[in-house]
Amino acid sequence: MKTNILQNLSKLAILALCLTFTLPNASFAGDIDDDDYDIDMRPPTTTVIIAQPSDVVECVNSTDKFLFVVAAPLNREYKVVYRWWKDGRVYSNWKEDFGQINFDTLEYNMSGLYQAEMFAFDPEWESMYGNSFNYDSARKSPTVWSEKANLYVLQRPEFMSDIPSATAAIGSDLTFTIDAHTYGEHNMENPTYWTQIDWYKGDVELEDNERIAGADASIMTLENVMADDFATDYRVRLVGECDTVWSNNFAISAEPVVTVTVQPISVSGCVDEVVQFTVEAVSTVDDIDLMYQWMVDGAPIANEAGKFAGANTANLNVTLTTDHGYNGTEEFTCAIYPEGYPANVTTTDAHTITWKTAPMITTDLDANYSVEEEQAITMTIAADGENLTYTWMKDGNDLNNNMDSYEIASATTDDAGEYMVTITNDCGEVMTTTAILEVTPKTVATSVTADNGLGLEQNYPNPVVGTSTIRFTSEISGQATLTMTDMMGNTVANIFSNIVTANETVVATINSNDMNLTSGSYFVTLRIADRVETIQISIIK
Repeated sequence: MKTNILQNLSKLAILALCLTFTLPNASFAGDIDDDDYDIDMRPPTTTVIIAQPSDVVECVNSTDKFLFVVAAPLNREYKVVYRWWKDGRVYSNWKEDFGQINFDTLEYNMSGLYQAEMFAFDPEWESMYGNSFNYDSARKSPTVWSEKANLYVLQRPEFMSDIPSATAAIGSDLTFTIDAHTYGEHNMENPTYWTQIDWYKGDVELEDNERIAGADASIMTLENVMADDFATDYRVRLVGECDTVWSNNFAISAEPVVTVTVQPISVSGCVDEVVQFTVEAVSTVDDIDLMYQWMVDGAPIANEAGKFAGANTANLNVTLTTDHGYNGTEEFTCAIYPEGYPANVTTTDAHTITWKTAPMITTDLDANYSVEEEQAITMTIAADGENLTYTWMKDGNDLNNNMDSYEIASATTDDAGEYMVTITNDCGEVMTTTAILEVTPKTVATSVTADNGLGLEQNYPNPVVGTSTIRFTSEISGQATLTMTDMMGNTVANIFSNIVTANETVVATINSNDMNLTSGSYFVTLRIADRVETIQISIIK
């Protein structure tokens, strides 16, 4: 690789010395003018190059390297002074006797074409004017130039950056490029010292074929990627004169796809609440971010204040505002793909939002209710909504009733008061009108009353032996009750209780056996609104 002349250096120096003694004295052609010389009138001579410099090729950071030239004057009384040039510029100072340039430690920027400039001079020259010694004034020969010699400092190959891994779809093409410091000779014809580049898969060196191009170049192309090409141990080797280095391991992997690990689920919520759809997914290739796009009925959702947030994340927040104009049948999905691979999209299952509403009263309590002692009364309400809860209150106290109606089987004066119902669900609550229940003392029938427009007829047959029927045709509508009391006013039977309409004829049956009545006289009282009619009947057992 390099020219080593150290072994011949001493021999050449001796040869130069011998030549200075054996070569005859010579002079330039023509007469010598006295004005050409200061004090020493000795004639000029010629400088002869005995050994030309040779090319030197070495690795960077090599030590103690040199270039040299050997020359001698034809007149042995003279000496030769040398000066080196590099790439056409002066590189060193003048130096006599020995034409060597030394390089303690080689650096790459020392590379170049070197040439020595030399001439003979009279070491005994003195100026008649007392000037100091200088080589040009003491010159005794024309300038002689050596041949050009190349110093080439080879750099060690070096990767400047890692080779990145790549992903590919089956059948696609890939191109890899190395970023490395390589070299060839500097200013030399027919360069020889090029860095060798080898691409490897594992321990197998790749070769150019119908799918691979550039297996020995800085750019390698792999066409028509196959499943067998997927591996994690690709690398590149650089082989130079000064060192062999390897790149990092890099991989060729299949393009990433998305796997949904947790599908979103349908949600429900109240108006003005925020509900959330959530999806969990992973990429088949690590360290690749996933891109999300939520959709409603196949149309992309954009973030919008008061409506949507997180449209491009794993969590979509939906504010249930009526501005959406949704009816609950809309289908929400999420399209997910690995960043940089939009064609490898995966879409989740579709899910919906169930819109819940606050309770709405459709049938309220009446403002006033009235019932006589020992009579039954039922207060009823109706409301729309899901999962309704009813809380009945009387005079501010909870009645522990979670029904849409409240029934009092036999009213007492203690039942009188203010009634109110609170209806609640997940979306809110609503309260009914406050109803006032009045309980009137029981009217004790002790005699037959006159006709009061209720049309109560005497039962038949009378006296009652077993069964008997009783009719009435009221001229007014309302809640009708037909009760039987003994002569002390105690209720012994409830014969009829229902709503009747005006001019409707009602027929009721009295069965003394079922009523466990004893023989005697009884009163039957008909009440509709504020009207009362009473007849007297007899029971025979």
